[in-house]
Amino acid sequence: ALAYASAPQLIAAASSIYDALLSHRAVLVVGSPGCGKSAAWKALVAASHGLEALASSGPAGELLVHVYSETLTAPRLQLGAADAAPGRGDTLGAVGADGRAPTDWLLRRLEGSLHWALRRRPEGANVQSGSAAVVGSSPKWVVFDGPLGTPKADRLGSLLLSRSLVLGSGGCVAELPSGAHYVWETSDLGGASPGLLASLPVVHVGGGGGAAGVWDTEAALAAGVRAVVKQQGMAPLVTPRFMRKLLALLGASLSGCEAAIRGLRERERGSHGPPGGLTLVSGLTALFGEVVRSLDVPAEASWAKQPADLELALARCAVFSCYWSLAGQLLGPGQRAAVEAAIRDAAAAAELPMVLPLGGSLAAWLVAPKRGGWVPWTATLHSLSADRPCIVPAMPLPLLSGGGGAAAAGRSSTDGGGGDAPGVDFHYYRDPRGGGGSLGLFVPSAASQALQYAAQLVLQAGGAPVLVGPPGSGRRTLLHHLLATVPMQQLRTTVVTAPGCAAASPTALQAAVMWHLAPGAGGCLRPTPGHRLVVVVEDLNAAVAGGHFDGRHAGELAAAAAAAAGGGDAAAAAVAGAAAAAAAGCEVEVQSATLEWLRHVLDEQAIRDPVSGLRLGLRGTSFAATCTPHGLLCGAEQLGGRLRRHLTQIHVDAAARCGPSDHFMTHGSVPASASASPHPPATSLTTVFSRPAVMLALAQHTVAHLAHCGVAEALTMPLPPAAAVLAATLEGVTRNIAALTHAGVTPALWHFDTAVVSGVVQRLCAAVAVANGIVGPGAGHDAPPPSSSGPSPPAAAAAATVVETRGSVPAPWGLREVLQRLAFEVGRAVMGHLSDSAPREALAKLLLQTMGRHLGALASGRLDAAVAAARQVLDTPPPPPPAAALAQQHLKVQAAAAAAAAPPP
Repeated sequence: ALAYASAPQLIAAASSIYDALLSHRAVLVVGSPGCGKSAAWKALVAASHGLEALASSGPAGELLVHVYSETLTAPRLQLGAADAAPGRGDTLGAVGADGRAPTDWLLRRLEGSLHWALRRRPEGANVQSGSAAVVGSSPKWVVFDGPLGTPKADRLGSLLLSRSLVLGSGGCVAELPSGAHYVWETSDLGGASPGLLASLPVVHVGGGGGAAGVWDTEAALAAGVRAVVKQQGMAPLVTPRFMRKLLALLGASLSGCEAAIRGLRERERGSHGPPGGLTLVSGLTALFGEVVRSLDVPAEASWAKQPADLELALARCAVFSCYWSLAGQLLGPGQRAAVEAAIRDAAAAAELPMVLPLGGSLAAWLVAPKRGGWVPWTATLHSLSADRPCIVPAMPLPLLSGGGGAAAAGRSSTDGGGGDAPGVDFHYYRDPRGGGGSLGLFVPSAASQALQYAAQLVLQAGGAPVLVGPPGSGRRTLLHHLLATVPMQQLRTTVVTAPGCAAASPTALQAAVMWHLAPGAGGCLRPTPGHRLVVVVEDLNAAVAGGHFDGRHAGELAAAAAAAAGGGDAAAAAVAGAAAAAAAGCEVEVQSATLEWLRHVLDEQAIRDPVSGLRLGLRGTSFAATCTPHGLLCGAEQLGGRLRRHLTQIHVDAAARCGPSDHFMTHGSVPASASASPHPPATSLTTVFSRPAVMLALAQHTVAHLAHCGVAEALTMPLPPAAAVLAATLEGVTRNIAALTHAGVTPALWHFDTAVVSGVVQRLCAAVAVANGIVGPGAGHDAPPPSSSGPSPPAAAAAATVVETRGSVPAPWGLREVLQRLAFEVGRAVMGHLSDSAPREALAKLLLQTMGRHLGALASGRLDAAVAAARQVLDTPPPPPPAAALAQQHLKVQAAAAAAAAPPP
């Protein structure tokens, strides 16, 4: 990376650090994330002790010790006055004879790895006449990396200022040698103590280089693109003139993206400008390399005969990479439209207008592998089963209708009784979150295909994708479906889900990762041969939540309150108040121990052994994460910029214009009046998956399961119309509960979304399977196949336990018992979140009215008018929640939290 630095600025930064160390033994190096702080002190270390000092390792031969202060295992570092029994704060052992805990490897390293060595005389001489001497050396450079103002930083700062301290475990003294240089790298001095700032010099890096810092972005972009072309064997096939055009296209796209972010301010990005340093350049070149690698040039001999086609394919790869690496960031609708316009203008300015797709947004097109042509994302849905052999296809409903069911379906098609019932294509996948036997339901769309392909490219390039979207948008489902169905580089994927909450300790996270790794060559850790380990950190926003107000939805409600206050509505502004606007406008970067450990791993691709302090490299290991926009950039509490620059952002809004299948009518054929619909094309996605489509898929899953379990009515009725009526029932219940939530009847923190409905359907199917003898004590010898939509093992086991406790096997259920159990499961899922009797009664009446209107036709078998009503429910988009209602929810929750936090009288 030092090769891409601007020589004058890098020399100036390294010289400033050197001048400060001439008069002081320690220096504070400060700068914005990605500006080149690490490059400055690394250049100084390389100039003083050679490049080998940067790669030295071992307890006695490590000239440079890079310490991430917040990831140190010992909670108290055994420094200062003891506030507990000796060794009590260290979970890996008691204090030894030298007064140091087993995890105090840092103190031992700083004092020098000294040991006695016996010097023998030549052979034949008396051994006792030899001499012994102390050998070993302390490090020459010690770099502390982390925020200031934390308890660990304060203890390390006291050690730097006083040079010796009495250990908290006893009367032993920790003393630092005078032959080492100490550097503390941080991005903010807001938490530093006045004594530390008064005693140590401060060197600011990247002040004159703008957002790029000490880096030369043009040189880095040119070197990265030329390296990709050379590695793929394309250098002899393209002309230098085309390479200049390609670099001009990429460079102009980068400049246009930065100008759009800097010129337009939208609330989705908060007060943040464009990323600094090489963040955009490295992400763009990595994604470009993976897209070009998919062309498979060595296997296509026709490329050599038609170099113009190869140049056109490379330019298309550049446009595709520019969109998903630049417009895929967390941007507002106006910023994303400006970035896409900048990419189009860059293609025209580079005299490459033919590389753009024929029509529509750039988000709607894919650069096809092998030949490099533009293909719409909607065209990839037909070959999904062939492209991903790990998915479990769902059986179509007409194939499940036997005998009477087929006759009923034929009658319905002739007399209008549901022959035009809507349907949706879905499949199952083995969800890694629930074990090997757990099946998850997935409804593919053009948006899901685009987002998953972008995340796959980032993972294959060695990056760490973070899927960003509001709560309930399907980020986690997308990521786990990708890891379960797509082999990364022909390797079997092992998924480890790590909690992203603030309470998780770095020791626990590191132990969870090391459990799946084994020692490899060169002091590295790697997974089992033939496997690739992917560590999924779910909900990074939970790691930055301070626990005040209403938890993970605090940012969303506060932002809604601020929008209501600034929208010109006097009533909404009165409801929001100044407190909500202040809470939404304050941005604080949270740097917890969990997030610092993740930054350490992503920065160095290595971990530290908690006892010996050895640096262990990670091979064959990738990281992926999910986060909400408010936890990433625009919330009151958000990730630090030093961690954020290691994550490749993929926002769900980048796929909002992937095609017509991403609107609310994704569950059936588009009616003739759809072309004249007054609804404009979507510019943002509340969810990746259409909720009516998911409801219809769950309904199809349910009726197929009823037919498989031998419910008599399900074997004689037409299943597609029944699934449409059941889907309309679930969708109607969801919308009515959302309306009650906006009115303040139900809690603001709870949402009856697709995840809750999926749990209702799962418990219903498990109960029917147990009651009809498919699973449990009365089950037959033939188990249902996975594609028959059987219940997952945990739900079936729970239902079987209920039957065993009753002491008898019930009679097989009919449709009446099934509908009663459905109403019971829906009521239990809703009523369990209400404590007052009045809201429970109001909600019970609403549920009975909603479910009775739809389920009555299903129970009677009269599906003619019910199918038309179901289509109307599924084709009507849900109304957006009013801003005043969201603001009222925020104020209610804030008042409740304040009352709970108040001390008792």
